[in-house]
Amino acid sequence: NHIVVFYLGFPLYSILGMAAWLYARTRLPLYANRISLPLTLAVVGPFMGFNEWGHTFWFREELFASPVHYAFVISVCFALALGGTILQMVMRMAELLDKLESEESNAA
Repeated sequence: NHIVVFYLGFPLYSILGMAAWLYARTRLPLYANRISLPLTLAVVGPFMGFNEWGHTFWFREELFASPVHYAFVISVCFALALGGTILQMVMRMAELLDKLESEESNAA
């Protein structure tokens, strides 16, 4: 299963993650002026963390190596930054909806 993870999963995640990060920095006003820490952690954090987390819990043949992998499990916590990214998106959507409603009320 490591062949699929290392030669399909990681490259795909890297390409999609960097594309999403660059798209946000160049096309979305919320992220254009500054670097978003939650967005950056959501892209960078889970890269190796999910693999190592899987080693600690799912693979019986690597049970002897579990303590070695626990240090990498912290990387999975970076996935929680996705919540911060979603919060930023919801706040921006609320701001845009308020702006849209005020424009509609001024036009009427």
